[in-house]
Amino acid sequence: MRIALLGDIGLFGRNTVADGSYQKRMARAKESLEGFDYVIGNLETPLTNATRVVGGKSAYIKGAPEDVEILRWLGVTHVSLANNHMFDYRERGLVETIDVLESSGIGWYGANGCSTVLEGADGTVALHGYCCYSTNGKGLECGDTCVNVLDPRKMESDLDSDAATGRYPILSCHWGQEHVHYPNYDHVKLSRRILSNREALIHGHHPHVIQGMEKVGEALVAYSLGNFCFDDVYTDKSKEPLIRLSQDNKETFVLEIEIDGSSLVEHSILPLSFVDDCYSVDERIGQRLNAWSDLLEVPEDEYNVTRAKELSDYLLSRKKLRDFEWYLKRMNIESVRMIAGSRRNAKRYSSLFSSFI
Repeated sequence: MRIALLGDIGLFGRNTVADGSYQKRMARAKESLEGFDYVIGNLETPLTNATRVVGGKSAYIKGAPEDVEILRWLGVTHVSLANNHMFDYRERGLVETIDVLESSGIGWYGANGCSTVLEGADGTVALHGYCCYSTNGKGLECGDTCVNVLDPRKMESDLDSDAATGRYPILSCHWGQEHVHYPNYDHVKLSRRILSNREALIHGHHPHVIQGMEKVGEALVAYSLGNFCFDDVYTDKSKEPLIRLSQDNKETFVLEIEIDGSSLVEHSILPLSFVDDCYSVDERIGQRLNAWSDLLEVPEDEYNVTRAKELSDYLLSRKKLRDFEWYLKRMNIESVRMIAGSRRNAKRYSSLFSSFI
């Protein structure tokens, strides 16, 4: 069974049917996805006509229901909905997204407590999706009309259930810090613990840049695949984008894997860079991926020093873009709700992780 795993898929801005340019811009990406039994990605945007937002966030993104055609055109067969934007437009946004996907024949998982299973002549794969409190998402719960929360004990339970039924588990984890090439070390320790004696694959999302990969026994972890397709993020507070895509945000890789029975028998990467308004293969990405992966092997203290430096540089670059008007526009109840929500999520994150790792 041949499977292609994609990074963050943001169907908004220029990545829409209405823009009219996606076929030209994504032609090389579409070509690279032909021939796989399944193509799986993280759908970062709800596909909905809803207009009422959930509140307490810095930005809200969505696509229109007709933008599902882009997924169909690319050959995407399944998407994880476990991310921090899938609940931007409340329950209606999530429900409409699921309806649109099902009407288009695209499978989904990572919401409403759901996983899914892929059947093939040479094996069976279980797909699970989880969104971490570290992403400050909304609607992270376990139950109906919600985004599946990343709970280490639930992950272990899912893996053990798959092992008992002969399924190979592929876990989509939405976690970590945006725009930093090094994963949160809590997530490194989590991955190493739950995979130390289990076969599985974890592919990560949310940082919007590539992060390293490592083998844990017979398991494989790709901490972040970067953006498969995204765009600048705007809010109503400024004419300038809240997030303007950097070149790092325009680099990704397709993780190509082959499953036989209940084992991963082969994996490779296809490095893609979005330059001159279209995708192209860029082998230099593989070299940088190797460097980020190598750092995962150093002692934790040394690793955290390097990661802290990159995070500090990024936060400083963001701070330089803020002036008095920027702060003035954020002196409102929405900002208070955002801060309160962030603190609640930090407590929930600590509760789940402190006793586990």
